[in-house]
Amino acid sequence: MKVVQILTPEFSNISNENNIELGPGEKMTIIQVLIGKIENDFQFFASLSDGAELDIKSVIVARNGSNFKYNYTVNQHGVNSVSNFRLISALSGNSHKETTMQINFARGAHGARGSEAESVVLSENAKN
Repeated sequence: MKVVQILTPEFSNISNENNIELGPGEKMTIIQVLIGKIENDFQFFASLSDGAELDIKSVIVARNGSNFKYNYTVNQHGVNSVSNFRLISALSGNSHKETTMQINFARGAHGARGSEAESVVLSENAKN
């Protein structure tokens, strides 16, 4: 399954909370693009069973005055499960972003793999 989200939250404080459970052998790719002045928090929680695969790619272009948190947590309890998260951000003006990325491997999840990566471009007054 592939999910694509393109969000331009200029006119509202949208709430974005995702809770995903992938069963044995299920695969999901999420591509998320956020553009504009962002003033809300994003919560992502996932649980992966045996052989499940989750790939998330997020691109954020935050306009001056944006202030938000991006929290990502995956619980991998399945053997040979895989999770990958890539976040690319560009923050302009006095924007502020906090990111938390966490992958938890349960005891007995042999062969489970996960990776996280973040790249950020900041203007002079932006904070990451």
